[in-house]
Amino acid sequence: MAKSVDFDLVDIIDIAQQLNLKLHSIQGGKQYETHCWKCEDESIHGKLTINPIKGVYRCAKCGYSGNVYTMAHDILGYKESALELLVGNKLDYQPQQRRKQALPKENSIAPIDIRHAVYTAFLKRMILHSSHRQDLRSRGLNDAIIQQKGYKSTLHWDSTVGVCYLLQKEGYSLQGIPGFYEKDGQWLFMTVPGFLIPIRDKENRIQGLQIRVDDSILKQKPNLSKYIWKSSAGKLNGTSSGAPVHIARPSKPTIPSVAYITEGPLKADIAAEYIGGTFIGTAGVGLYKQAVEAAKELGITTAPVLFDMDKLKNKDVKKAETKLLEELRKTGIDTFSIEWNPKAGKGIDDVVITHGQRFKDLIQSQVAKHTAQPVKTNPSILQKWMKSKAM
Repeated sequence: MAKSVDFDLVDIIDIAQQLNLKLHSIQGGKQYETHCWKCEDESIHGKLTINPIKGVYRCAKCGYSGNVYTMAHDILGYKESALELLVGNKLDYQPQQRRKQALPKENSIAPIDIRHAVYTAFLKRMILHSSHRQDLRSRGLNDAIIQQKGYKSTLHWDSTVGVCYLLQKEGYSLQGIPGFYEKDGQWLFMTVPGFLIPIRDKENRIQGLQIRVDDSILKQKPNLSKYIWKSSAGKLNGTSSGAPVHIARPSKPTIPSVAYITEGPLKADIAAEYIGGTFIGTAGVGLYKQAVEAAKELGITTAPVLFDMDKLKNKDVKKAETKLLEELRKTGIDTFSIEWNPKAGKGIDDVVITHGQRFKDLIQSQVAKHTAQPVKTNPSILQKWMKSKAM
């Protein structure tokens, strides 16, 4: 029996099929989605994405990642069984190299200042449709905040040729900007009907764009995620977006030594306004390392964590939260988890909209215990409210 395998000689998609994984092709077969065998997500096509070019995979829900060997080992349960499968499927060519040769040229990502300039100019030429404005209002954001955040609509598919032409005419280069790519000699921005969410860094610069896909499109195409990164990876002169951490600043002054951590950029924007504090919004609970790095860069001393309350039933969300708390403490940042009665709402955005001031008072009372800020509310009353079945 062979002791090792050259993973470049094994096609991860071939192995995935032999392991009876149900694969859903995305981006024209450049990537595949399947259900994660670690967290057993219940989405339609699964949250685990396999990259056949690199021969790796990653789950967007729990953060689990690996290669063709870890896939076979985890599913089969034994090292020898995994090696036997991989050795038996050794090929006479390198499938990853073959796939790479078939891909169009991609660009490396542009520096943040250039991305911010292009995205800012791009968004200025876009509009916010009335239906999307009403959606944002229903989430508790007023028109001034909506304007400040820079949300804009994309009403059609890949329909921004004119805007791209104007940007180039004004001297902006679209190379290296995630979301933009070339087709038939023209530059396009990859759009899906929905509204754009600018993802900002600690200096309020736009790092990238995420889109909240319209519900009508999600019904037609159930394979789409509700929130999509505007990446043009796999397209001619396209660029991968990655999954940068979003820093949401409130419009009013806040305590500079405290930043809250939650999942989702839009959720972070909403919570920041209601709570009156800086929020770090990650693209998934599994991205806890990025959240820790963001907290360190902000120079904060306290970082309360407010993950969705499905963690009470989802062991993987709870596990990710535990890792986040541990990593924050290793850096010397004081941290703790803030929880509430799930009947009040699944996520922090739901709770602050429905129970605004009371929930804000509760959070501030908990933060006060960990900082030098005075307690302005009665914690015992608030704790009783949190546990109340009447919520």
